Amino acid sequence: MKHLKLFDFETQRWRNAADMNTNYPAWTSDSRYLYFDTMFGAEPAIVRLDIQTGSLQNVVGLKDVGRAGNFGVWSGLAPDGSPLILRDVGKQEIYALEVALP
Repeated sequence: MKHLKLFDFETQRWRNAADMNTNYPAWTSDSRYLYFDTMFGAEPAIVRLDIQTGSLQNVVGLKDVGRAGNFGVWSGLAPDGSPLILRDVGKQEIYALEVALP
C-alpha cells in the first residue's frame, strides 16, 4: 500500500495515517498501535503508528537484513506485541550427509 488510511466509525470518515509504502499491517492486542513494514525504499523498517495521536515511530531499521518470504518479505507481531520478521539465513546452502544403515 502506498497510503495507509484508517476509518473512524464515530465520524464516518477516512483518516490518512501514513503516506509511505506499508506492508503487513498488524494490530496490537489492545488496538492502541498498528505496526507495519516499510520494505520498499531506501530505509526499510518496522514502524509503529500510535492510533490516538497519529504519530509514527521507527521501531527497528531493516536496511541490511536479509529477508525472506513466499510473496515478498513478511512481518508480524508475536502474542506479546514484539515485532517478528522472516529472515533469510542461507537456505540455498546444500549439505551432504553420509549415513551408515544396518
